[in-house]
Amino acid sequence: RPLPPRLSSSPSLPISKSTVHRILQTMVREVFATVDGSGYYVPGPRLIALAGRVVGRLDAFVGADDPR
Repeated sequence: RPLPPRLSSSPSLPISKSTVHRILQTMVREVFATVDGSGYYVPGPRLIALAGRVVGRLDAFVGADDPR
């Protein structure tokens, strides 16, 4: 898979690399993110569960408008 852009090459990023690193470390500690075998940050179980709940609510809203 292609490498993600490095934070140091993102001049439009409005926060510092150290702040991004601290946020990601907090997300890992709280299991909202994990680090895969290649060192990439990926969604963790808590973030995936939260996304599932949001999608479930969206499905309920969409289904409410269905005239069937």
